[in-house]
Amino acid sequence: MRTHLYEYHKKHAHLTNFAGFEMPLWYEGITSEHLAVREKAGIFDVTHMGRYIISGKDSETFLNNISTRDVASIKIGQGKYSVICNEDGGIIDDVMIFRLEEDVFLIVCNAANRVKDYEWFKAHAPGLSLE
Repeated sequence: MRTHLYEYHKKHAHLTNFAGFEMPLWYEGITSEHLAVREKAGIFDVTHMGRYIISGKDSETFLNNISTRDVASIKIGQGKYSVICNEDGGIIDDVMIFRLEEDVFLIVCNAANRVKDYEWFKAHAPGLSLE
């Protein structure tokens, strides 16, 4: 699969396959990219990553149950890093949780874990008021 930035990446970067997507490994080289990020800014293409909208009156409860983040601390318009854990505390995935509205969240997960995360979410949603 290809992201929306594929044509740019193809012209300027060394590409590799990552979770089924053709993604850039580097452009000019690791050192120059490191310095550019440290001295100016960097952009990371996340279009290949999984994205899920979790909404409904129990959305905060749901996310507090499956993640290590106190979701109540995330303000509208903010995003925070978190980890999704299994019942034994083992890590399933690391994610970004964004609060879009009071009861609407965007979860950004790793590309390789899109399906696994979705199945985990479904398995832990019964009985909750989610959309």
